[in-house]
Amino acid sequence: MNWLLCAFAAVIIDASSVSSVPECQFLCDVTKCLENSRRCDGIKDCDDLSDENDCTRCEFMCDVDKCIENTRRCDGVDDCGDLTDERNCVQSVAESGSNATAEEKTLHHILPFIKPKERDTRCTGAKSEPGQCVAIETCPMKELYEDYVKYKGYFCVTPGQQVGVCCPFGYNSRVKRQTTTAPVVVNIDEQKKEQEGDSTDYTYLGEPDICGFSTKQLARVVRPQAAGMRDYPWIAALLTVEYFHYCGGTIISPRYVLTAAHCVPPGTLAEKIIVRVGEYDFRLANDSQAADFKVEQILAHEDYDTGTYENDIALLKLAEAVTYGVYVQPVCLPTRPQDMANNFTDTNTIVAGWGTTEYGGPLSDVLMEVPVPVWEQEDCVNSFTQTVFDTAMCAAGHEGGKDSCQGDSGGPLVTQRDDSRWMTIGVVSWGVRCGDKGKPGVYTRVNMYIPWIAAHLQQ
Repeated sequence: MNWLLCAFAAVIIDASSVSSVPECQFLCDVTKCLENSRRCDGIKDCDDLSDENDCTRCEFMCDVDKCIENTRRCDGVDDCGDLTDERNCVQSVAESGSNATAEEKTLHHILPFIKPKERDTRCTGAKSEPGQCVAIETCPMKELYEDYVKYKGYFCVTPGQQVGVCCPFGYNSRVKRQTTTAPVVVNIDEQKKEQEGDSTDYTYLGEPDICGFSTKQLARVVRPQAAGMRDYPWIAALLTVEYFHYCGGTIISPRYVLTAAHCVPPGTLAEKIIVRVGEYDFRLANDSQAADFKVEQILAHEDYDTGTYENDIALLKLAEAVTYGVYVQPVCLPTRPQDMANNFTDTNTIVAGWGTTEYGGPLSDVLMEVPVPVWEQEDCVNSFTQTVFDTAMCAAGHEGGKDSCQGDSGGPLVTQRDDSRWMTIGVVSWGVRCGDKGKPGVYTRVNMYIPWIAAHLQQ
């Protein structure tokens, strides 16, 4: 009798029976054999996922360890089985309608679910209850989106091949309109003190005990690049109700987000803004546990000048408090005496956001970071024919190439304090193009508006 030693399995096999054993066409996990037909089929057969590596067709990995092509993402069909291929879909305005303006085409369209066409589409839910296939955000049955895997039996596909949820008629009949508040511009001139000579202690403002914590080290950021997922947990994205990303913001407390006044110009309705926290990559679902919040009140600076961008600062009061976690944390405000008096000249800072990486280019899907030093105020003022007020400052690479850009407006300019905690010292305001040598970005000085911020947060 002939014997054959199999080195991989370290066992002895009868050679006479080898012919009846299927050929090992692909080896994974050292001891596991697969047929070639099970490679690159979108199903994880090997614990090390080697059967789905180097597959030209495997372009998107579902949360349930299933691989699909990118062309099957955001097509209105639940290919993953847990709907991860239909979450946080990106759609250009040009695709969504030919009447989009040129300005709209530069905005980021982020659709958590593609809205179904407005028609009566009857369906049956997971418990056989009758309902209507509607956009998930219009159904008040919160369980549907709090645990979409458990309740995936409620998901439905409209005749237009769009993803919706089968909202039971009992819930539909109880739908109530959300009450919203129009933008409020509060005149607090008589309440606030002049910055000069103000000895008020503002160190209590914001979240002084828990603010500004991050593993990010300022000295390690030397060039524009994608940020780490947990580097800037205080950053927020401002979206329209159509899920266009258009501005940034900064979490300073559970109910307040700091942004630029030009992001909420006069006439803006609070109900037309969504604040997203915990976001990192708009293309991915559940990568950083992002959450959306409605805006209860817009508090734009009462002296904001739409022509000169003077006093370009605003607060958004959220309808509900954010919950702090790994990906959502407040930043520190410059409230210490040494920060209140600092002009921050030559301070190394970082600006972060999802803005364009070049003038006129597309918005970034991934959160980006750019290291920028603060300029001498005289150099800042002399860089523009437009007026740069003392309440603003400039920051950019002196040789060009390092700058905030379109879509970064309202976002934070941050630096690391001597105690390693991070504070925001600027709000992205305006500039001439992006990254041009001698044309820095202009930022609203946050420390000049601490009394203004305090007056609103105390109301």
